[in-house]
Amino acid sequence: MQSLEPAGVGARNVQECLLLQIGRDPDADGSAQRIVRDCFSDLERGRLPRISAQLGMTPEELKKSLRYIRALNPRPGLAYGSGAAPYVQPDAVIVRKQDGYHVVINEANCPKLSLSEYYRNMLGSDEYISAYGYLRTNLDSAEWLLRSLGKRKKTLQKVIRSGQDPI
Repeated sequence: MQSLEPAGVGARNVQECLLLQIGRDPDADGSAQRIVRDCFSDLERGRLPRISAQLGMTPEELKKSLRYIRALNPRPGLAYGSGAAPYVQPDAVIVRKQDGYHVVINEANCPKLSLSEYYRNMLGSDEYISAYGYLRTNLDSAEWLLRSLGKRKKTLQKVIRSGQDPI
């Protein structure tokens, strides 16, 4: 998994992620790997003089290496994510009230559809006789869809209520 792109994906922690990226970079800073591997806790806490002393680096050499390390991506998989996961909205909820439990359909999930009277009136008009077949077919389909959505809502209520114990 860790050999996949982007470099660093599949790492167990930030340190390993950075080391994977440094290891794949042919132009990596010469001291970056040593800093991340051997002085990571000091790096996290900003203890630069301690790192410099431990690795025998001048402050200028350390700053150059730190610029390289800061350019790495500690979360390479985020580039492929869409951000926050979408929440699933339930079709219905069961609400407890004083007189028992009630099924409440989430109306936000039920589309508000209706047929335009304009198109119904076109069916009765001689002006649109050539389009009668087209209008009739599509209005029949639209009416079927509306009936099906109404049946779905009723079926959903029945299914949820069928699991309720009488109170």
